[in-house]
Amino acid sequence: EPDLGPILDTLSVFRRFGPWLLKDLIKAGQIFTNVDEHDLVTRLTGTYLLHRENGCLEDSITQRLLNIRMRCTDKPKFHRLCTLGRDFYHSRLSYPKTIHPVQWAVEYLCLGLQCAYFVENQRGADLKAAFLGLVAECRRLLKTWEGQSLYVDFIQALRDDWELEFLTNYFLSKKDAYADEYAEILIQIED
Repeated sequence: EPDLGPILDTLSVFRRFGPWLLKDLIKAGQIFTNVDEHDLVTRLTGTYLLHRENGCLEDSITQRLLNIRMRCTDKPKFHRLCTLGRDFYHSRLSYPKTIHPVQWAVEYLCLGLQCAYFVENQRGADLKAAFLGLVAECRRLLKTWEGQSLYVDFIQALRDDWELEFLTNYFLSKKDAYADEYAEILIQIED
């Protein structure tokens, strides 16, 4: 029986994921378990802390709290998982048979933003440029997905993602004034 506490801690960096991410984390030595990724999904959903939503596993409340705790108590692990996660999502987007590519693009963007902010210490114009670079990479990867453009769906998913909007505005705001940077970015990246 795997100890789910450390596994949930590790997963707190990821807002949404599928069994493929568990498999990648096990291979990378970030999750230690004696069961495969599918059995692990069953055990994790059995805790009622994770649930399935639109083909993904997610948890909103516990995940955010564990994420904050890791950022404060184990920065090296947080940084390592952010970087790995960003790379795993990018890899997933590059895989031609990926299911839910728009969701993975949003998660790639979210983790990429956190990497730029927390790991690379980018701020202000540099952070905004990094964010726009991540969006451009998502656009490139989604542009011709099996003959259809998913970029419009990606923009809609960004409009609907209040958490990414909050993070972006918080990271890009000048600490003395709140600006809706996210809305400006959405206008800038729409075609």
